[in-house]
Amino acid sequence: MHALSLLALLLPLAVADTHDQCDCMSWGGAQGNSWGHNAVLTQWVCQSFYPNKGQWDASSKRCVGINGNKFDGDTWEGYCKAAGKWGYHKIKANGLGEATGPTLKVGAATGNC
Repeated sequence: MHALSLLALLLPLAVADTHDQCDCMSWGGAQGNSWGHNAVLTQWVCQSFYPNKGQWDASSKRCVGINGNKFDGDTWEGYCKAAGKWGYHKIKANGLGEATGPTLKVGAATGNC
């Protein structure tokens, strides 16, 4: 019985930490020495990696889960880091990546959910 109580206590720790909305942060702020919200990177990650699962919300500048979908925080952070390192593009008003624009990169990125 004691083992069952311990299992019940530890099981929630093994479950993914999910969130209704997330954004990406990048290093560089106004003085170049702080973390700041990166709306362009957030929108790119949202639309590139979460089609039909997440929707870019222009007012909050976050990716919001739709149809009951939630985001795993670690996975989201991995996408922010990868896109920041390898490059991403601005999203056009029609929702498509701006393939003709420059590839944007950041020195460091993280997820914020």
